Amino acid sequence: MVRNSEEKDSDQILKVICSAFEENESEIIKKLVTDLFKEKSSPLVRSLVFEQDKEVIGYISFSPIYIESNNASGYLLAPLAVSPKYQKKGIGRNLINTGIKILTKDNVDVLLVYGDPAYYKRFGFNEEIGKKFIPPFSLEYPFGWLGLSINDTNIPKQSNKFKCVEAFNKKELW
Repeated sequence: MVRNSEEKDSDQILKVICSAFEENESEIIKKLVTDLFKEKSSPLVRSLVFEQDKEVIGYISFSPIYIESNNASGYLLAPLAVSPKYQKKGIGRNLINTGIKILTKDNVDVLLVYGDPAYYKRFGFNEEIGKKFIPPFSLEYPFGWLGLSINDTNIPKQSNKFKCVEAFNKKELW
């Protein structure tokens, strides 16, 4: 079952992160998640968990972005993690689709992600939309920068810079 994450979930979420990412990467992602728990942004960071038998086995977070020179509203999807023994069972897909539904209801215009194009393209993410939004740091893997138009929003013709919540203002995340 997908539900909003709660403070009491933090230890289980960090366990999911540790199991889903390699050691070096998991330390960076654990720090990100811990910082996202503390984030006091407006609009709010939205985090969801997938819970089964009272155990958190999946986690996703959506953080607001602040687009310069454009009235569009946007969010950044990161991180997404599913415990390895539950991967390839639709849990990640369920978390992403639930998040997109929530953001659609909130009238968000664009959702950005920095990840595996082969995975995220299944949800409608593409490079063309990603190119319209310039991240705060240079990307180590630019081919993984993708965007999704929500609510049939007109995506700007010109590229726009954006700012992130404080938790994402770290070069090592990009």
